[in-house]
Amino acid sequence: MFKKKGDDKKEAAKKSDAPAAAGAAAGSVASSGLEAGTGAAGLASSQTSQAASGAQASPTSSASGLAAQEPLSAEGAQSGQKNPYKISIVTDVLLPVTLALGCCGAFCATVKIVPDKVSIYGVSKEISEAENVADKSLVSPQFPEEVAQSEPLKLLKKGDVAAALNAARTLAGKKGDDARSLYVAGVTMVQGGSKADKEKGVEYLAKAYELAPYSQFVLLEYARGLNAVNRDDDSIGMYEKLLRVFADKAGMAPKRELGDMYLKTNKSAEAVKTFTELMQIDAKDPSYQRKLGFALAQEGRQQDGFEEFRKGFTKEQDTLGYPYAVYDIVSAHAGLLESALADQEKVVAKNPNDLQALLALARLYIGTNKLKEARDTLEKARKLQELNPDLHEIMAEVMCRQNQSTSGFDEFRMAVNNMHLKD
Repeated sequence: MFKKKGDDKKEAAKKSDAPAAAGAAAGSVASSGLEAGTGAAGLASSQTSQAASGAQASPTSSASGLAAQEPLSAEGAQSGQKNPYKISIVTDVLLPVTLALGCCGAFCATVKIVPDKVSIYGVSKEISEAENVADKSLVSPQFPEEVAQSEPLKLLKKGDVAAALNAARTLAGKKGDDARSLYVAGVTMVQGGSKADKEKGVEYLAKAYELAPYSQFVLLEYARGLNAVNRDDDSIGMYEKLLRVFADKAGMAPKRELGDMYLKTNKSAEAVKTFTELMQIDAKDPSYQRKLGFALAQEGRQQDGFEEFRKGFTKEQDTLGYPYAVYDIVSAHAGLLESALADQEKVVAKNPNDLQALLALARLYIGTNKLKEARDTLEKARKLQELNPDLHEIMAEVMCRQNQSTSGFDEFRMAVNNMHLKD
């Protein structure tokens, strides 16, 4: 019951050594567990002992508990044990951050790529249809020459329009599931028929395109047919698709015709862009510059457009010797302008109310410098269709050549204002 002097000090020392002794005992157990090869079981036992010793320590001093654990780590390090409380910069900081950034980057890249893939797949679908060629003859470079020998088109070329139309209807009736036959029938009726015939011809061409979406020739004539029946937006869509899908095969004609469609529909910005590109691609063709003049005027720059127009027809005269619009007629006469003119006069004499024949004749007169004859011919054409934009375009050129620039400018503006009436 009675304590000796110094006993209080000994008990206090024992109490202060108790946590350290408990930590040492736990370290000894963990070490023996690892040395015995118990692996995860030994480690678990060590952690259990540490938890038990922590429970016996004073709950009021967490700082003293942590201080008691530090010698344990040092002893573990001396025995080869990895310190579970030490933070590794590489594995605990840099690696998780790098992985997180990588995942975020992959997610962002996915968000950006998805719309691009959608647009690419849209084009790929069109191209895949164009590449799935069922009849190679429909994509052959010889195809236009081959179909020109068909009965309906031969009759149409001879001028026997009624017989050509009958032959076209018969062909479409017999071979309504054949793309080539529908193509021939459609072209014949669009080029030679009445309004109702043209509409039927477009139906044939639409069916031909449905059967052969891989043929650039079928698609081109379908676009032309839509233009002939004044389905302007549909025609522009087909022209744009042709140039998008068959960029390497289409040639220059579809792009030029698309530029004309832009002019017809008052899409001046697209027309300026198209004819500017054509001038850069094919500097030998002088017709693009005069068309660029109309596009500029349509965009509101009339004086600039008029100057481009004048440069254009001057270049045509210097390069070809005649307006580019009658290039095919002159070429059909081996490039002999006088021969072409003589034959065209016969055509007009036979069909005096044929507006297009009259306009071609006026252009040939310009090429032979017969400006009075050209002007007289245009006055006859004016009585047939006063607002025709081609008529005013040719008249503007004639007046400029006769040094009547003011009157020529008036005719030029009239052509620009009536471009929507172009056939």
